[in-house]
Amino acid sequence: MNTTPTRPFYRWDIEILPVPTLLGSLAIFAILFLILSSVLNFTVDMVLIGALLGTVLHWSLEMIHHLGHAYLAQRTGYPMLGVRIGMLGILAMSLYPKTEPKLPASVHIRRALGGPIASGICAVIFLVLVLATAHLNDVLAWLFRLGLFESLLMSVGALAPIPGIDGGTILHYWRKRS
Repeated sequence: MNTTPTRPFYRWDIEILPVPTLLGSLAIFAILFLILSSVLNFTVDMVLIGALLGTVLHWSLEMIHHLGHAYLAQRTGYPMLGVRIGMLGILAMSLYPKTEPKLPASVHIRRALGGPIASGICAVIFLVLVLATAHLNDVLAWLFRLGLFESLLMSVGALAPIPGIDGGTILHYWRKRS
């Protein structure tokens, strides 16, 4: 008899906790719809498909970013508890135990680097896809460009030294290193 739970992402023993994201997803869809319909010369059906696929791509890249955090957190021996999807309607947040012991700065830094590294790998993949489809002006080529933009934002942008994001965490604990 198989007693392994069927929870998503059981390998790292993290839970995905969705909070209402309908409004955020609709906002992403609307922004992408406006961009596609006003900037690019696509038909209405291609605009709808592009906006829908772009919204799915956004959430997929958000999850990849946080799975990068989960992977490195697991490797440090101080794993994440889960991912809360839908922060501010359009973001996700890694969840760590509130009862963790005081951890060395290096553990916090490694865990914070996981997301930007995963997003950076996605950016490289999307860069190759963008270069391969540079001559095209269709929804697929546009989605590759969107994927590159979002991956760069989630990798390089996430390293900005702003409290509450990865770069802020890294800077905070970098100063506390022994």
